[in-house]
This record gives sequence, C-alpha cells and structure tokens, in this order.
Amino acid sequence: VAACASSAPATRAAAARAVVSLAPSGKGTSKSAVHATWTALAAASARIGDTDHVSTSSARAATSEALALGLRGDATGDATRALLAPAVAFLDGSVDGGEGKHSQLRLSARGAARLVETLRGAGCDSVKAEALAPALERALALGGASTAADVDAETQVALRSADAASLATEILATYTPTCAKSGIGQHAWRAFSKATRLGVDAAPAPARVAATSALTAEFVQFLPPSRRRATLRSLFVAVAGDPDAGARAAARDAVDVLDIHAEDIRALLVAATAATRGDVVVGAGTDTAATPAKKTKTAAAKTSTLPEDEEDTLTGARAVGAAIAALEVLSWKRAVDTDGGVASLVPACHSLLTASLDAAERGGEEDDAEPRADANADAD
Repeated sequence: VAACASSAPATRAAAARAVVSLAPSGKGTSKSAVHATWTALAAASARIGDTDHVSTSSARAATSEALALGLRGDATGDATRALLAPAVAFLDGSVDGGEGKHSQLRLSARGAARLVETLRGAGCDSVKAEALAPALERALALGGASTAADVDAETQVALRSADAASLATEILATYTPTCAKSGIGQHAWRAFSKATRLGVDAAPAPARVAATSALTAEFVQFLPPSRRRATLRSLFVAVAGDPDAGARAAARDAVDVLDIHAEDIRALLVAATAATRGDVVVGAGTDTAATPAKKTKTAAAKTSTLPEDEEDTLTGARAVGAAIAALEVLSWKRAVDTDGGVASLVPACHSLLTASLDAAERGGEEDDAEPRADANADAD
C-alpha cells in the first residue's frame, strides 16, 4: 500500500503489478475484509500503475478509495490492524536496537507516514488510533531528538527526527470527532496526551500543533469529563507558555472555538490549591482526594494502579501553573455559565489565594529557623 502511494512512478507501477499478482483469486468465496481489500486494490491497480496518464495525487486517491471500499466491512478491525502492522513496527534508523528480532515487514518512518496517510478515511479511526499508539509514542520521542556526536551523525539524526515528527503528525490525524465518538482507548489517549506535552520531554512542535488542531468543539464534546479537563489544561498551558509561536497560535485558536465551563476551571483551581498545601493531586484536573504531603512518595507510587489516562501526578508548580494559565484565558474568553462562572470561581480563587499565602508564610518561617539552627550549632 505504501508503494502504491509512492511519489516514484516506477515504484507505483511495480506495486500495482504486485497487487494483481498477489491478490486472491476472484473465484474464492471469502468475504473477509482482507480479501475485500485485496480485491479493491486489484481493481484499482490499472489506475494506480498508469504512470503515463495518472498523477501521483490521483494514484494516491485511487489507493485510498480502494482501501476505504475494502475495509468497509472490517467490523472487528483485524484487517485494519494487519495493514498497519508495518507502520506500528517502523524502523527508526538506529543501529540494531533490537530490530533484528522482528520478523514482520517494517517500514521507515517516512514509509509509515505514507501508509497512515493513505488510510485516511478508510477503516475505523478509533481502531487505527489504538493500533498506532505505540508508534505515536515512539515517533514523538524520536521526533524530539536533534543532537549527535558529529556533524554527519547529527544530520542523520535530524533527518530521522523530521521523518518521525511527520509520522506523528499523520497518526494524530486519526484522532477525529468520529474517533472520539466511538471511544478512544487508554493507550491511544495516553499517546495523544504526550503529543501536547511541554517541558524537558516535550513533543516536537509540529506534533503539538497537530494534536491541538484536533481539539475541535465537535471532538471535545465526545470526551468524558476527566479527559475534557485534561485537554483544556493542556490548551491553557500552551496558550500561556508554549515556546513555539505556531503551537501557541494553534492552542489559542482551539480555545477560541471551545465552550469554557466554570466547573472545569474550578477543578484546576482545586487541584492547584491542594498542591499548594503540599498534597499530591492525581488526575487531569479532576476533584481527586488529596494525599497529605508527608505521604507524598507513598501516594505517588500507588498511582500506577490507576487507569492509564488517569496517571497524572501534579507537582505544585505544574498544578498552579495550569490554574494561572486558565485564569489568564478567562481574561479574554468568558465562561459560558450564566454568571460567567463567578459563583463557583470566586470561592475557588479565594481558597487558592489563602493556600498560597499560607505556603509563603511557612516558607518564611523555615527560612528564619535556619539561621537560628546554625547559630545554635556554632554555640555548641
């Protein structure tokens, strides 16, 4: 399929001939989606392989149409997963890296991106998102790499990073409103969340833009409350502090079209208040019971038993930063609540302010106690 969508005419022609040669005989009685996909591709092979009269874009369109027709009856998603297997196990270009242990066909990151792109509109988006989640996580990690020991090696790393970032962008295109409506699996959601991440393990800027652009009002309306709040938190933080201008603009555009509910902002304020008091807050802006600070390490260790999309331990800085970013958004984007959210947000803001003042006072007392302790030690 990736070869059928190649920009090289000779490759497309060879791929079309291979499809015809390898396609199951039409005399068979199989009604499987795999058989149907082969049949549809074989029927389109003349158009795909006509390098004299058919452009690359038309050949790709013909391939996509054939895949959509063939996968229309893929109720279990098995045929879709089988098609995506070479992309899921894409080669990252590293030396060995355990790649020799795999016996299945594998594609480069660029080839995997072409395969995923060709499958747009074909098969179930939620099946594709979940199947491609491991590839998305790996592509995000590789897409952020940009340094190496010498110039030649750095060039190769940069090229691999660009290809991996392109693959991540193509995979993120499977996160459609239809995908959200069908239900996004835990692994797929975890991978998507990583695409919006900032900080030392930030996703590549093109991936952040792609993930943010997927957060339309139609997409977000199908998310459960905890995921909706996690989405809003990532958008608020991106608007306030994404170092990439394009990603900041994409985040602001996304916020512009979304309805902001005061309860979602209040949840972030509650999380920030708990974190300021020295508690660990688990969850994406949800109202989760806080754990006392003296038990922080134990509580944090226990969070691994939670569902994957709820594994999000917020430090004080992250929780407060998200709350501040949310309040900054409210300065230009009014909440849809009748009173603009005043009734629920004012008490939550008051609690956060009180917790912040208490924390500052405790910090001052600790600073005063240190010189006294040092003086007593010198006296002894």
